[in-house]
Amino acid sequence: GRRRRRHGLLAARARVAADWARAEFSIAKFVSLTSPHLDAVPHLRPLDEVLDLSMRKPIIALVEAPPRHGKTFRIEHHCARRLKYRPKEQVAYASYAAQFANRRSRNVRKIAARAGVWAVEAPSRTRSSRFEDPSSAVSCWQTQAGGAFVAGGRGGAFVGEGFGFIAIDDPFKNRDEAESPLISDKVFESLFQGTLFTRLEPGGSLLITHQPWNMDDLIERVKDLLRTQ
Repeated sequence: GRRRRRHGLLAARARVAADWARAEFSIAKFVSLTSPHLDAVPHLRPLDEVLDLSMRKPIIALVEAPPRHGKTFRIEHHCARRLKYRPKEQVAYASYAAQFANRRSRNVRKIAARAGVWAVEAPSRTRSSRFEDPSSAVSCWQTQAGGAFVAGGRGGAFVGEGFGFIAIDDPFKNRDEAESPLISDKVFESLFQGTLFTRLEPGGSLLITHQPWNMDDLIERVKDLLRTQ
């Protein structure tokens, strides 16, 4: 009776602990633990492999993927995973506009909370740091262990001493932006050559992902730059 129930409880706890241990290097397992309502996404397996690899060693990954296929949800979960297993790390997420990036930040914070990462809102001039609902702060929030998540649009000010992981997700809003030489130059200069990329920590990882646009989009430019180095 009682001994059997206790044994079953201990076995269940061990299985849960083993699942969380696996999740450090398996984004699929991490998603299943934090968002079990989401469907499997076998078409994103190459992205999963890249994200998992970044937990083992520093990488620069350039991933072309069509819109509305779940890649951003995957990246959100990975950012939360970084903060769970690298609690002192700073993570940055950049997109074409601050409003879009801030929505992603809210999602990351909720996912992180479900993974047991409790956050504290970054202080401002009129507000001191305080523990609160993980859905409130958006552009910058911190973990209790000293890590941080920073979100912003292109050209935004990414504060922080250095990032262990940077995700540049959909830097172009649409084809018109991707076809504009002026905006294409701005994206490359602000997100790759500017303050964001220069804040990547030694040993940190960078992910750039967007749909294929043309031979002058951000991924193609970074490819050309890396070939010459």
